[in-house]
Amino acid sequence: MDRFRGFTLSAIIHGALLWLMLPMILHKEVVVEEPKLVPIDLAQFIPEPEPVPEPTPEPEPALEPEPAPEPEPVPEPEPAPEPEPAPEPEPAPLPPPVRTPDPEQIKAEIARKKAIEQQLVAKRRAEALREQRQREWEARQRQIKQQQLAEQRRREWEEKKRLAAEQSAAKKRAEEWERQQQVKREKALAEQRRREWEEKKRLAAEQLAAKKRAEEWKRQQQIKREKALAEQRRREWEEKKRIEAGKLAAEKRAAKQRAEAWARQQQLQKQQAQQLAAQRRQQWEAKQWQEAERAARQRRAQALESQRRQAQARAEAQARAAAVKSQQAARKPATQPTARKPVAPTTQPAAQGSGVPVMTNPNYRSRTGVKYPRVARRRGIEGTVIVRANVNPQGRVTNVVVHQSSGNRSLDQAALKSVRQWVFVAAKRGGKAIPSIVQVPVHFRLR
Repeated sequence: MDRFRGFTLSAIIHGALLWLMLPMILHKEVVVEEPKLVPIDLAQFIPEPEPVPEPTPEPEPALEPEPAPEPEPVPEPEPAPEPEPAPEPEPAPLPPPVRTPDPEQIKAEIARKKAIEQQLVAKRRAEALREQRQREWEARQRQIKQQQLAEQRRREWEEKKRLAAEQSAAKKRAEEWERQQQVKREKALAEQRRREWEEKKRLAAEQLAAKKRAEEWKRQQQIKREKALAEQRRREWEEKKRIEAGKLAAEKRAAKQRAEAWARQQQLQKQQAQQLAAQRRQQWEAKQWQEAERAARQRRAQALESQRRQAQARAEAQARAAAVKSQQAARKPATQPTARKPVAPTTQPAAQGSGVPVMTNPNYRSRTGVKYPRVARRRGIEGTVIVRANVNPQGRVTNVVVHQSSGNRSLDQAALKSVRQWVFVAAKRGGKAIPSIVQVPVHFRLR
């Protein structure tokens, strides 16, 4: 379980780190494109007039891609215009003389006209040259301005690129710092969770150990109580056994005394009845048939009486079970001195009148073990049942009744069932087996 929790916590931390690194991995750096320099045609600004045919001007030098910054050129002063020659005053028109044209004058007039035409051509050439120089100067100024503008744009682009690079680097540094801080926080959180988990595990282990110690202490106390209870039961059982042994010894002594008295009485009766032995024998045989029938009637009456007693015993046992608070009430009849209850008037007189002996210490030909009732054993019920059984001359049990109940029906029924299966040594009279009544105690003890 702890290993599974550790794997789960590690998977959560790695998943969080991957989730934080994923945006940085997928982030694409913004590429700042270098501005393209577009050549500008100077002719689109000022339309140049058709130049006067002049010698081919020298080609201008090509612009370098990134010229070094130069100081702004001082504009050249415009050349002073040449003074125009004052026009010669034209002579006032004269009336055409009526004279023959002088060839010299005609030549002079032609020369003068040629000079005037040459002056006009020179003036026009000077104006064209001045205009050409003005255009060249303006073109140079435009070129210089374009170079300055291109340089300014280049510098602006470089500054923008530098700022973008610095911003990107700062952003990356901030993201890296934030990622490191996040990793530190996650590590601190993981460490805190680990310490909490270890503390929780330690507390759980301490609680489990305390619980185990408490359970062990309870178990030892329970064992001590069980040992004390077992010792108490053993002492009670030994005391009961001692009392029962004393009772049995007293019963044996009383039986022996009765047997001796009966033997002496029989001896006296035998001496007195030697003369009437044959007559009594005949009478006795006749009575045996009568007693057999009477015994059958008595057995039926005893069966009815046994059923009545059992019903009464069950009612008394239920009343006692409702009144008592512990199992001592169930064992009370076993601890008290067992006193023999007098046999019902319908049984004892019949036995005395018929001469059927009652044996309290019989001999056995076959005696099976007593089966302890499961419910009584589980509840810890103990007791002693005194059973009376009619035994035929073969030693078989023909009828059984409860002479003294133990106070528990299951113990009484188990005792009756066990005694029915026993085989006794039949009583004898004059060397011949006769029917008899045996009275035996059946003990139920847990220890």
